[in-house]
Amino acid sequence: MRESEKMDKIRIQYEKKLGDFLKKVRIERKLSLRDVGAEADMNFPYLSHLETHNRDKAKLPSVEILNKLFAVYKLDLKEKVEFLEIYFNLIMPEIYINNLTADKIKDIIKILEA
Repeated sequence: MRESEKMDKIRIQYEKKLGDFLKKVRIERKLSLRDVGAEADMNFPYLSHLETHNRDKAKLPSVEILNKLFAVYKLDLKEKVEFLEIYFNLIMPEIYINNLTADKIKDIIKILEA
């Protein structure tokens, strides 16, 4: 298996983990997709696609979207750490292949400050 195929496989695995994490947190807080969409001013079908890791309908969320979700879900420190582990594993192949850009560094800082 080539390196790019390995990284794609890892990315898919972590996209699923991200979706599972978002769904778990939403359900624990007894929120519907519509509730979250309304509170975060987001399209709830997009949230559904994130939770079901539908790559064709929902790409990796931007930092702005993640911060909106953080605000709605009111993540505690443990949940933020769990989320960051997933997120960093999602962006690692991009960092490895394309090098870390200034924009990615800014995105990482925004997440850490949330």
